[in-house]
Amino acid sequence: MRYFLVTLTMLLGALGLLGYTVFQESTRTVRRIQSQNWPTTVGVIESAELNYLVSRGRPSSVPRRAYLAEVTFRYTVDDITYQDTDQYGLPDDSIVSEQKAQAYLDRFPPNSQVEISYHPNKPNLATLDSRIEFAVNRTNALLGVPFALFMVAIFGFAFSTAFPLQR
Repeated sequence: MRYFLVTLTMLLGALGLLGYTVFQESTRTVRRIQSQNWPTTVGVIESAELNYLVSRGRPSSVPRRAYLAEVTFRYTVDDITYQDTDQYGLPDDSIVSEQKAQAYLDRFPPNSQVEISYHPNKPNLATLDSRIEFAVNRTNALLGVPFALFMVAIFGFAFSTAFPLQR
């Protein structure tokens, strides 16, 4: 019975962590999916910046950088000017390399005109890039599927140990 409770606790904790991660990463993805049908307007890039966070991990580990590309743009809908910032990288797109973040920024030089997709009922919600990046989702699947299978195997073993079949 003890194995069953420990495994159940681990499984629920893992599912909670997975749910939180999916929720955090899905916000931008959902907006990108929805924006494929939104009306568009011409906007102007105001700034494009590369930022990073330093992750230390364990005290003995080497610090790592997680990059975030931020592009600020303005656009006009019905004679009202809006300003928004699109991000690529943390927190929505997980960890990206400096090269990928810089490549994203290179697509949006300051003062250039770009097509902006905006929400038809809430024009203050907009996005520069309605393309969906599948690299993060593929990475999560490659890591998540074996982990889920491992957890199911442990759960099955613990369940069969706690509640053996009576013959």
